[in-house]
Amino acid sequence: KFTVRINDGENRVLDTYFKDGWGDCTVTEILEENDIKKKYKIDIEVLNEGKSSQVTILGILVS
Repeated sequence: KFTVRINDGENRVLDTYFKDGWGDCTVTEILEENDIKKKYKIDIEVLNEGKSSQVTILGILVS
């Protein structure tokens, strides 16, 4: 699990656990959607919950 916060807003918890393993699967998560052109600050914190963990972010898309 990890939290993502955009522009000091509310934390969103995303869970990377998938019981069958990810293999070559990926998932896209929309975190912010608007037509405003501005700078964004993105804070990411891994929540290891006392376990060894690894989170891989494949990319951040702005379009």
